[in-house]
Amino acid sequence: MADLIDIADLFVNGNVLKKRILGACLQAAWDIRNEDAGTDNHANRLTWANAVLSGVDEARSCADDLVGLVWSNPTIQTSLDESTDNDVQFVVDGFINTVADRS
Repeated sequence: MADLIDIADLFVNGNVLKKRILGACLQAAWDIRNEDAGTDNHANRLTWANAVLSGVDEARSCADDLVGLVWSNPTIQTSLDESTDNDVQFVVDGFINTVADRS
């Protein structure tokens, strides 16, 4: 489990994990743009994906929305910056509908 300084650093300094969350958001957005229109929650997911891909500030904002959610995963908490890309992508993908429903 991370200590309090690690948790704060994740939110404040844009560390490696936060950048990887941004990369996972971008990858998820591209995947959503190419998914079948019959996918559950597709309309909200597509709105979210288009927002992520509309510009740098929007992409960063979407990643910021996911940081706390991603950090709630025990595997991510244990590894933080050492988390694998696959773990980060898996966790981000798991929260897409949550954040898409907010869009």
